[in-house]
Amino acid sequence: FNVVTDKLAINGTAVTATAAELNLLDGGTSVGSSITLADADGFVVNDGGTMKTIPASDFATYAGGRATLLSTTTLSSTANVAFDNSLITSTYDNYLITLENVHCGSGNVEVTIHVSVDNGSSLYNSAGDYRFANLTIHEDQSNDSVSNRASDSTDKIGITGNRVNNGNDSALRIDATVECFSLNSGSWKKFLTRASFSDTTDPPNLYYEHTLALFDGSQSAINYLKIMPSNGDFNAGKIKLFGLK
Repeated sequence: FNVVTDKLAINGTAVTATAAELNLLDGGTSVGSSITLADADGFVVNDGGTMKTIPASDFATYAGGRATLLSTTTLSSTANVAFDNSLITSTYDNYLITLENVHCGSGNVEVTIHVSVDNGSSLYNSAGDYRFANLTIHEDQSNDSVSNRASDSTDKIGITGNRVNNGNDSALRIDATVECFSLNSGSWKKFLTRASFSDTTDPPNLYYEHTLALFDGSQSAINYLKIMPSNGDFNAGKIKLFGLK
């Protein structure tokens, strides 16, 4: 056949692929530049002997889960970081918050989370709204120590400060993760926090806190989270929100 004017047909179906596409499938084209994969991008897969094009989102389902970045806040004289109901939705039941190299504007503060079930119109910030159990490892030059603490009635979720208020040493900033479980369910919502930071001594000691907190104020779905220092603001760093599937 004439490769210019005629069409190749397989089982009666005209082949519409270009020469470049056929060369690519044949390995005749070198690896190109990187791309950012999206859910709608396609992959060719042999499905039990039948060749099919499938969306990239199928790989996430097969792998059994992934974290999707929903929001990044770069901190600079930032009073608080709020994630509202445009981010906290029924799409995800579980979320991950990361604090990366966060520097508070002043020392002797604690970084906390408060929740809302009405998109921030009212925050739960009273004694009895939360419970927690905490394990802290304290680097002390004279007396290294491990301690635990718990409360069945508190007014916040502590990212830092369950054992000691954090300092604001420029070289020992706050790094933390907060896993938020079952925010859409009718059960009690749990928050698992891991945080590393310094205290206010000179030179500063290193603290590691591992905390399980429980929101005890309501069994309604949470659709708003607010992160803030107990006073002052955030000077630097990033706070990110991920949806977990």
